[in-house]
Amino acid sequence: MRLEGHPYGEDLDLTGAVALMEHAFDTFSTECRAAWIEFWEFVADLGWEDEGADIVMNLPTSVLIAALVPLDLEDERRWLDLKTLLVQRQAMGTLPEVVSIKRYWGW
Repeated sequence: MRLEGHPYGEDLDLTGAVALMEHAFDTFSTECRAAWIEFWEFVADLGWEDEGADIVMNLPTSVLIAALVPLDLEDERRWLDLKTLLVQRQAMGTLPEVVSIKRYWGW
């Protein structure tokens, strides 16, 4: 994931955030549930790496923030770091409109 204007760029494993989201989904606000649904639809549409060509799509940063803010990410350090960065950038007025996300399959 790349955040325009910031060299964040770490790989983020969806597993931990998915488990937290699934556990608490029914308790989320309507806005948060809608953000997670939009995020999963986005991931479902994200292409597969094909013959070394990267498949990258842009997601509105507001969707990612709405999805992450309600989660207790204390045990998911990279996700917590990303959430913290996004919230700080939002407060400073330097949040880009989109984040670029690439599907990556690790070993």
